[in-house]
Amino acid sequence: MTELVPLEELYKYEMWGRALAYGTSIKRLGELVNWLDGLLNALNVLNNFFYNTSKLVALHNPQKGEQLDMITYNVISPLSIFVAKMRSKIKRDMTSGVADPRMTIDEYFAERGGMLYVMADDLLRKEICVQCKLLINQACCWTLGMYNSPHSLINDITAVFHRIIELYARFMGEFGEVRQLSDKSKYSSSVSNIALETLTLWDKVIHINNKLAIYEPEDYEALTGFAFDNMVELRVGSAAGHLTKIDLNANKVDYYDNDVPVVDVLGRMFSYIGGELASYKEDHAVYRFPPNKHKEVALILSLATSMDFRVGDAYRDIWTRMFLKTIDYEAYLITKNPMYLGEEYEGVRSIKGVRMLDYENFVESIMMGYFVELPFSAVIKQALAYAKRSPKAHDDLRAKVEQIWTSADKAYWVLRERGVIAEVVRLGVEKGMALVDYYLIRYLRENLPDLYQEIANAILEFIARIHWYYLKALVESEFIQLNSIFTNKTDIGYYDEMLRNPEGARRYRKVDVRIVWMTPKQYLLECAKMQGTSLQRQYEMISRQNIERLKAYIQSGGKLPLPILDYDRKEQEGRHRAVLAEELGIPKIPVVVVRPI
Repeated sequence: MTELVPLEELYKYEMWGRALAYGTSIKRLGELVNWLDGLLNALNVLNNFFYNTSKLVALHNPQKGEQLDMITYNVISPLSIFVAKMRSKIKRDMTSGVADPRMTIDEYFAERGGMLYVMADDLLRKEICVQCKLLINQACCWTLGMYNSPHSLINDITAVFHRIIELYARFMGEFGEVRQLSDKSKYSSSVSNIALETLTLWDKVIHINNKLAIYEPEDYEALTGFAFDNMVELRVGSAAGHLTKIDLNANKVDYYDNDVPVVDVLGRMFSYIGGELASYKEDHAVYRFPPNKHKEVALILSLATSMDFRVGDAYRDIWTRMFLKTIDYEAYLITKNPMYLGEEYEGVRSIKGVRMLDYENFVESIMMGYFVELPFSAVIKQALAYAKRSPKAHDDLRAKVEQIWTSADKAYWVLRERGVIAEVVRLGVEKGMALVDYYLIRYLRENLPDLYQEIANAILEFIARIHWYYLKALVESEFIQLNSIFTNKTDIGYYDEMLRNPEGARRYRKVDVRIVWMTPKQYLLECAKMQGTSLQRQYEMISRQNIERLKAYIQSGGKLPLPILDYDRKEQEGRHRAVLAEELGIPKIPVVVVRPI
């Protein structure tokens, strides 16, 4: 087998490319050339790997060997040629004196980028990107139409390189260098404990979120995660970009998205854990977070997926609720048609002939979560269930709704004094009431931007809080424990190997291996059944000295290996750990369960 290249080295060039495309600091032409030099070397190494590997693989699997050949000839080699041409063009310009390494990338492309854009459109967008998508059945580039910015060009080069790395990681996995965590996530053998812990939690939560239907199907399909060293790289959606990197050395997240409300909501959620949205420029957001908050970061980023749908749904629904009954009351005043004051509008009251919808009705309509679209409905349902159990959360959400009301009420009277509402409602009566709230919102945005922003901020804060309490509900459940006393392995090689390769365990050892969550008492009951004893006898076998020793260990920051129930060998490990969890009030514990097939 040809020599393997550490994935970490390849990812450095990808991250470098992302920084050149979206970084907040000024990037010089010389740095672009240095990146192209390194990228070309990396592509040559990858080209050799796929070429040599294809010959060996074809001996056992001709179809896979052919696929590797096509990756080499249709993607890697053409990309290498394009990068080499781009580098040569820039170096010639520097040698001739028409360009300087110290000029910015934007300055160079503004003066000399025409030929590069044309070449990129012909070779990169129309050929390499198309072939890449055909081979892996996923988008490889994100630019629509011809290139007109160095940022989009560099981003597409980096995006294709990222897809090549993904393919490389997949084949490395077959050689044991990359391990499979789930159908969505992988990790390198060099991964740190904290990075693996972060990826594992994110992976667990996205599967739960998907079952609760808060994701759009195409977004969930696109989700992938990879951890190496002290880094976690996530693909959090199907739209252009949507790359996310968690740097656990620098305690920061690089998030790429052009949806400003989504970036805003995520920033508010980071502030809840003591972090912040540090910067946002050219679709690149940088979030900072305190040390030891990596688990909370994993939870927050699990909600980045399909956040645009949920924010959009909530935005439209809340704006509509703010104006709906007011609009219908105004329509009644204009037309005197009683159809606008049906039973469903009982919250409308008249104070000297004019009154906005009843305040309590407005608050309850939002608090109850009568939202049309499913993704946000699923989130608000869990959040409000949590708020019923937490008076503090309930009061917090109610305060946020009151802020929306206060801002909306202020805007209403301004619009009424200006005659805007009557004018717009007359238009609605003629053309359809469904358009009225849209026209009122547009008028606010264009003519009263301060009021519009005040309402928008109140709505965004409410949406962020709903998502936050949704996460609180998940953490309160048995599925997620931020402060778990357990690691993600047993420290027994036989079981850890099967956890790493459950398919191999099924095929060669004829056992099913999985992690099952159960109460500590349930674990002890299973031990009793397996050993033919009583629950009382299981407690009698507990050593108080061992319990205190384990308690002292976790209080010093230690983590305990996973308990085991092996029905194949009729063995158990972890009785004391289960009793300790019970004493600490931990509702459920993760147990490695082995059953014969």
